[in-house]
Amino acid sequence: MKKVAILILITIFNLSYSQTTNANLNNQLQLLRKYSLEKKYKEVLGFTHPEVIKMFGGSR
Repeated sequence: MKKVAILILITIFNLSYSQTTNANLNNQLQLLRKYSLEKKYKEVLGFTHPEVIKMFGGSR
């Protein structure tokens, strides 16, 4: 759980300082932010590269 919390904090930090004009990317970033704030961790993992999930001990 500690690893998930760290991953979420890093994600939120990155979202706070991200700026782009790409509409599709902005939509995905907003979804990621929404899921993170609502603590919907399974949906957040959908935005995470499978190798990163494996490194944290999960499987996909």
